[in-house]
Amino acid sequence: MKILKILFAAISVTLFAVSCGDDVNESVKTNNTTREFREIEFSKNQDTWYGFDKVALDDPLYSGRSNLDQPARNPDTRDSVYISVASGGTNTVDVVINGTATALGVESFYVKSTNTDVVNVNQENNFPVQGNATTTITFTAANVSGHRRAQIKVMGVSASGEDVSLRTLNVEVFVKKGVRIHYYKVYDSRSPRSNLSFKPTELVLAAYTNEMLRQAVVDATLWFEEFDIPYDNNGNGVLDAWMDGVEANAEVAALRDAINSRITPTSSGNIETVVHVENARGVWTITNPITRGTNVTLNINLYNSTGTLRNWDTTTIFIGEGEPVKIIPNSFNNNSIRIERINNNYPANTLLWFPIAGVNVGGFNALTTYTNTETISRVMVHELSHGPFANWMDDVNEVGNVMNYQASGKNNFPTFIFRMRPMQGTFTGTRDSNGKNPQRQWLRLQNIERD
Repeated sequence: MKILKILFAAISVTLFAVSCGDDVNESVKTNNTTREFREIEFSKNQDTWYGFDKVALDDPLYSGRSNLDQPARNPDTRDSVYISVASGGTNTVDVVINGTATALGVESFYVKSTNTDVVNVNQENNFPVQGNATTTITFTAANVSGHRRAQIKVMGVSASGEDVSLRTLNVEVFVKKGVRIHYYKVYDSRSPRSNLSFKPTELVLAAYTNEMLRQAVVDATLWFEEFDIPYDNNGNGVLDAWMDGVEANAEVAALRDAINSRITPTSSGNIETVVHVENARGVWTITNPITRGTNVTLNINLYNSTGTLRNWDTTTIFIGEGEPVKIIPNSFNNNSIRIERINNNYPANTLLWFPIAGVNVGGFNALTTYTNTETISRVMVHELSHGPFANWMDDVNEVGNVMNYQASGKNNFPTFIFRMRPMQGTFTGTRDSNGKNPQRQWLRLQNIERD
């Protein structure tokens, strides 16, 4: 068994977290007039560490979608920015001022922390910064026992000596959370088709994983082991998981029991289990024969939520040996679906199935083969976050988010983020809103926010 520990200081990072207030509400009043200060921004730099969550007011991801921010329920706005830092740690951020103090209606600028018991800026308060410049500031978090918040403000001094708040950065201080991920590369020596055709590079997988989790100040240790488990009973090279009786699945049970026997109690933190198999699929049994050309209505236990089949199409749902079929939800309340355009006759107990990219099933997280390590890491973290590891975090309909409902990453962006701003959840595997309260993903990963 290999153990691989990736330390924060060892990896270059592109994902970060910070929190800023809405600049619409932060302004200078001169002669009873109000001026907005979009000329002042906080921005990550090459040394920014942990998480940085910033979305511009005009970002198309948020245009016209005020439901994501719930202004009546919390102070966040679309252009809020968030930064995270570990208790007792430091982080950096740039203050960008596009304009002189005079042009912005003040005499000078400085940066301060609103709570020096939690966060200090450059080891002092009232740190001066210049207009028409980008200034890197370093802030240090106090050693705290739980989640604390503070604000870093860009202040202006007016001609009359009045201090005026121009821009706010909200800092989230977290105690570093440790997690151990046991990553099992599983095959069945009785079944050559179960051999893994791709294995992730362990150092790279650990780096990608911590790049995402570090945003919420979570530190992952990855253990790797190749494991021969006699699970593939029918020799098809696929982990078959019956959606209408997961706990009774012989193949799932074989994996679960073998893996549980390898895990010993530890006092070093949480343990999460990931099983990498060559292929997996979710399966239902159609008990009655099917005649070609007919439509079939089924009452089945939809996987995970009553909305899961809402957006599945003919390329992802199959019957028998692989005929694609069209699925039309009949009644989500009654778990009823209709299958149309069936082109062949099928005997009783034919299988209806779909390929699984990643799934939390039978008490562990199963992953299937991808062609690159980055995708495996993203799907692994996505699926882990659907479980107790992140208090059952929801899918979201945001491109570039780790919890995007298309977990396998049809939209391959260079960075994948978790956010502190409230994110509206969707039904598992779909783009449709689930009607639940928005979730703050950093707080879920820290096990602070719960339903």
